[in-house]
Amino acid sequence: MKNDESIRLYRNLRDSKDPEAVAIMIQRVSRCIRLSRDPSLTDAEFDKALFYEVKLLLSFADSRSAEHLSKYIDEHGVLAPLKAKMAEVTAVQNSTHCTG
Repeated sequence: MKNDESIRLYRNLRDSKDPEAVAIMIQRVSRCIRLSRDPSLTDAEFDKALFYEVKLLLSFADSRSAEHLSKYIDEHGVLAPLKAKMAEVTAVQNSTHCTG
């Protein structure tokens, strides 16, 4: 897949705010940031962009992606302040789950 197609797919998934896509998006967020920004992006700029993107993903994530998100946050120190939001994510049950 070409870089511009990868970026477009990531942005479409992000803009759809579909909780089912979060686990896939978290695997691609770093790459999409790198591909969509200036090649001279500093580490500080990358960290700021990463924090923004992951915070956005947390806003529509549900319990299905909690494990992926938690692991990703743990692996990236700059995201440590978002760890507190994980309780909210794990509390949000699968929105398509049927109760009967």
